[in-house]
Amino acid sequence: MNWITSLFVPFEYFRLRTTLPLILWNSFIVLFIEIFRYSQQQVEVEKQLAIAQKEKALYQFEALKNQINPHFLFNSLNVLASLSYQDAEKTNLFAKKLSGVYRYLLATHEHSVVTLKEELSFVDSYLFLEYIRFGEALHVKIQNSTSFPNKKVIPASLQMLVENALKHNICSVSQPLSVYITVFEDKIVVRNNLQLRNSVNKGGIGLENLKKQYAIHEKQIHVEQTDTDFIAILPFII
Repeated sequence: MNWITSLFVPFEYFRLRTTLPLILWNSFIVLFIEIFRYSQQQVEVEKQLAIAQKEKALYQFEALKNQINPHFLFNSLNVLASLSYQDAEKTNLFAKKLSGVYRYLLATHEHSVVTLKEELSFVDSYLFLEYIRFGEALHVKIQNSTSFPNKKVIPASLQMLVENALKHNICSVSQPLSVYITVFEDKIVVRNNLQLRNSVNKGGIGLENLKKQYAIHEKQIHVEQTDTDFIAILPFII
């Protein structure tokens, strides 16, 4: 408006003298607005990072708690005590596998991802404990386990899905639970037969936390439940 007004002034130097300060002043205003907007964006980014860190901490806590909870420890120690009277070699191996489960959870506490090879080794230790406990009532088959050893997954993700299957389904000799873990080039498919218990809590907190962990990496878990199966598809992080 100042510049338009100056058009009516016949002197060119006056027009120039009036317009240049205005341009400079407007530049300062625009700069201030941009700095303010950038500051607001940074605050929002930091807020989102804080939420992501909180979700990560919550998942790590849940993953650790699921293994250290009194029921798991009580059952494992009972099995260990029973084995000590039957088979000294198997008792020693059981103790080592149990130690390996805790060691893995503690070692990966600060890691957002691990290699598929590391995760499957952990699952192997975990399954050894459950095989001793459930015997022929539990069947787990892992296919293509050595195909992509350096692909990245969330720590304890596969173990959590196996544990969820055990937690939510009947697992007995008359009604055995079968879990199939299949590794593909870009994903892992975990499937188990569906024979839901009536008394179990179906809140799905562990699975929801795992979904949030994958969301942090801009990945999505696909879950499908049919009349006969529960299927979870985990994409590789890298």
